[in-house]
Formats: sequence, C-alpha cells, structure tokens
Amino acid sequence: SPEPDAHLSPDAVLDGLRGVLEDPAVGKIGHNLKYDWHAFRHAGVTLRGMTFDTMVAAFLLGAPGLKMDHLVLAEFGRAAVPIERLIGEKPRKKADPPQRTMDQVPLEPITVYAAEDADLTWRLYEAFAPRLEEQSMAALAADVEMPLVEVLSVMEHAGITVDADELDRQREAIAATIEQLRERIMDIAVAADVPDFNPDSPKQLGALLFDTLGFPAQRKTKTGYSTDAETLETLAALPDADLIEVPDAARPLPKLIVEHRTLTKLVSTYLVALKEAIREDDGRVHASFHQTGAATGRLSSSNPNLQNIPIRTPIGREIRRAFVAAPGHVLVGADYSQIELRVLAHLSEDAALTQAFADGLDVHTAVAAQVYGVPLDAVSGAQRNHAKTINFGIIYGVTAFGLARRIEGLDQAAAQKLIADYKAAYPGIDRFMEACVDRAKEDGYVTTLLGRRRAIDQVQSRNPNQRALGERLAINSVVQGSAADLIKVAMVNLHRRIERDALPCRLLLQIHDELIVECPEAEAEAVAAVLTEEMQGAMELSVPLLAEASWGASWFAVK
Repeated sequence: SPEPDAHLSPDAVLDGLRGVLEDPAVGKIGHNLKYDWHAFRHAGVTLRGMTFDTMVAAFLLGAPGLKMDHLVLAEFGRAAVPIERLIGEKPRKKADPPQRTMDQVPLEPITVYAAEDADLTWRLYEAFAPRLEEQSMAALAADVEMPLVEVLSVMEHAGITVDADELDRQREAIAATIEQLRERIMDIAVAADVPDFNPDSPKQLGALLFDTLGFPAQRKTKTGYSTDAETLETLAALPDADLIEVPDAARPLPKLIVEHRTLTKLVSTYLVALKEAIREDDGRVHASFHQTGAATGRLSSSNPNLQNIPIRTPIGREIRRAFVAAPGHVLVGADYSQIELRVLAHLSEDAALTQAFADGLDVHTAVAAQVYGVPLDAVSGAQRNHAKTINFGIIYGVTAFGLARRIEGLDQAAAQKLIADYKAAYPGIDRFMEACVDRAKEDGYVTTLLGRRRAIDQVQSRNPNQRALGERLAINSVVQGSAADLIKVAMVNLHRRIERDALPCRLLLQIHDELIVECPEAEAEAVAAVLTEEMQGAMELSVPLLAEASWGASWFAVK
C-alpha cells in the first residue's frame, strides 16, 4: 500500500496464510481461480484445493455473462463496487493519466472492495451450487470442470519452448512464396489493364474478378461483390465450361488469391505472433487456456491461439517444428483416433458402426463398403474419401448442398442419394440424430455423456435457416461436447497421476484431441505408456478408445 509501515508485510501475511493456501484439504472457492493461482504462484505460494470456481459454474449454467459485476447484478440486483473507483478509469487517449496499480490504493477503500469481492463470490457459490445439482451437472462440475482449473493453471505456468530462429526461417521462406504469388496476381491484373490493383482490397478484387474478367458473380454484400474464402474457393473449383468469358490466363486468379491470403495470414497470425509471444526469461510461450469459451465445452486458447495452428497443409504443419523440447528432454504426444466417430458409435448404438470399431477396421473403408455395397477390399480411394467426408459431415448435420460442395464432381442429387444410402446402412445414427433434434425441441437443450447442457434456441425459430442451424447444433453439441468431456477427464486423470506418482513429466498442451507432455529423454517410453493408458481409460464406451503415442525433439517429430 502507499503506507507499508502501517500494516503487516507481504512476507508476514504469506507466511501466516501459506499453510491454509497450500493445504488441498481446505477447499477454496473463487471467481476465476486460475488467475488467483497464478498470482499466488508469482508470490511463491502454490494454491491447492481449488474446489469451486463461480465463473466456471456460471458458464456451465449458461449465464448471460461471466464477469462478477454482471453476475451479481443479474443474480442479486445490486451493483458491486467497480474497480475503477479504486484505480481510475482506463485511459482513452495518451494525455489521460494511467490507471493506478493496487499497491497504490489506500488500505481503507481496498479493504471494503476486497471484502465485498469475497462475500459476493460466496453468495454466487450458494446460488450456483444447488442449481448445478438441479440441472444434473454437479458431478460434471466437481469431477471434471473444477479440477481442470488447476490442470490448466499448471499448463499455463509450464509453457512450451519455441525456437525463434525456426520461426524466422519459415517466415522468410513463406515471404518469398508470397512475393511470387503477388507477382503472378499482378501480371493478371496488368494484362486486364488494371495496373494499380491491390490484391488486399476486397472492393478492387471484386471489380477485377466480376466486372473486368467476367467470372460468374456468386454473392453480393452491402458494399459490393463478396470475395470471401468461400466465394473464391467456389470460383476456383468451377469447370472451364463455366468460365467461357474469362481469359485462359486469368482463370487461376481465385486460387492464387486464396493461397496469397492463406500464407499472409500464416505469417502474421502465427509466425510473427508466436515469436512475439516468446517470453524472454525462459524462451517459452505461455498460452492461456479457456474452459469458458466454446459452447460445446471444448477448450480454447489465446495469446497465442494454439488451437488454430493449421495442420491440414504441409506448410501449416511445418510450424510445429518450432515447438521444441527443453535440452535433454523430448515431447511426448498422443491423440485419440477418430474420437468423435467412436463417441457417435457409442451414443447411437448403431450395430454396424460399433462392429467396425470392435473389429479394428479402417472405419472410412468400412463405411464406404456398407454405403456402396461392395466388399472391403474392393473399396476405391474415391469411395473411401467420400465416406470420410460424410462421416465427419454427419457429426455437423451436413446437408446435401453442403456435401456436394465438399466432394468434387458430386452434384446435389448425388449427394442426397449418398446421405440416404448412409442413413439406410446406419439406421442407428439416423435415429440418434432425430432424437437429438427432438430433445432440443422438447427440452430446449441437449446434453453430453457427462450431462453438460447446451441450450438450442434456434430449433424453435420460424426462420427455416435458423431452424436448420439449430438442428445441426443439436447433433454436433452432443457428439463434440461428449468428446470434449472425454479429453478433459483424461487431462484431470493424467495430472493426478503425475502428482500422485511424482512422474518426471508435465502436461504442456491440449490441442483438439491431442495431449503434449514434456519429459526427460530417458523416460519417454514410460511416460508414453502412462499417457496412452490415461487417455484410453478416461471413459468406458461401447467401442474401444484408441490413443497412439510417439515422441521426439519437436512437436513436428511427435507426429
């Protein structure tokens, strides 16, 4: 405080409270406990026994907001003391004074603020805990979501080493490719008598594509032609017969623009942002992991967003080379094999899909054989790819229109037949999807395997598009949400195993269906076995769970 001689020192306070704070048997209730964990860790105290996070509870209960002030106003109709009363308003212009830090605030106002903060947190707990019971989410909260707060805190503190030189090498290589693409784009523009063309301007791009070059217009927005990724990919896939008015030399333009945008975003969003996120004191990136973001229950991350690192293209996968193990260590990774399809098999109780997994078959080949009515060894590569597309599309409630757009050479009628044949071959899946939609219409929400709820208001909409969206969300939320539950259980169990057995490893990352652990090189095989065991044993489904582990000096080598 501004008067440090008038009160106990930070060391005296921490020494007096350390026993309680670090005792896992003494439960702690807080709002955004992960923040408190980091604050105490910075002060040399490891907060244990985090029992209930009112922010996480609010998210599970579908509260309209997650900030304490908003929740208190909504729940109790009262306004909490705003922090701005203590530290001042955020500066809106450079001339404005900066906000104060808490150690500059006199003790009297900060005492009232802190006491109210604790009291309101307790009141929110008293309101939310019974509500979780009423909505059958108490076990999900107590066994998965609340313990996960500590797991994510430990992961954020650990971070992962990122090689800045590798990022620079990749950025320079991609920059050269971007320049080559830009030159090809400008050559097309110059040939069309548009020498001052700016490929980053949607308005200029629309005018060049549709007014000057004669590409068939797709969609219009309030400001002109749409040139979003979906539009450009549609144009790039058009056959020559639909491009008669477009000069031959200009026909590659939509594809070139897509590649140019993709690589430019790759550089700015990942290579540059990742380098800026490397902390100087340890050379590691410490991303924030959020369990209160995605409506399905999936984790998200920020600063930087690791979940969106592109892995479907070779150039995107290269970024993983920059994520490396500490000297003398390796990264051990494991990901679930086709987890959402396995969850779908369990939830739908479809006999054919369940049997395919039980027999250890390649499920996409097995589905193709069923849908096309051919023996397993007669399934063509194209048929398997079609089956793979519809397998993953089914989880998201794919329509005939959507499927036709995803499979090259497939028109809407053929796509409709493919979906109909799929449903006939797997009637359990069709019944399951109908049940999800019916549940959403009847109850207003759907639930995952562990009881996580998601409200689906769109199914009651009078707008057909909104209603169709709600039906897709009803299906997707159950399947993807259950898969999210599963990997969270695996993370909590793995963390407890590491703590209980004092294993020489630490969990660093969770990316979709994959977990990354760091350990000494000599322990890699043993740690990989533990990782696989905990992931495969996270839940007992009607089909076997399969997680495959490998290790290496970098995240790229793990794959």
